[in-house]
Amino acid sequence: VKEKVEVQAKEKTEVQANEKAEVQEVKEKVEVQAKEKAVVQAKEKAEVQANEKAEVQANEKAGVQVKEKAEVQSKEKAEIQANEKAEVQAKEKTEVQTKEKAEVQ
Repeated sequence: VKEKVEVQAKEKTEVQANEKAEVQEVKEKVEVQAKEKAVVQAKEKAEVQANEKAEVQANEKAGVQVKEKAEVQSKEKAEIQANEKAEVQAKEKTEVQTKEKAEVQ
């Protein structure tokens, strides 16, 4: 009877040890999966942020280019208007001088 109790106690201890080891294995597996998931999520988040940053930079660059183009066009328009005004004034001055010269003669 004593041996039977000792054998049963030994078997019970082994079963408990095995169960404890299995539980530990499952815990470790869950931890590893959680860490892997966290790494994947961090990578995805970093990728999204990089894409958003690139998009913002592209939009800013496009905005600057549009502004620069508008400034160049405005400057060109002002130069054309100044040239046209100068031509008109030169023509008017020539006409006045021609008229005065004709009156003098």
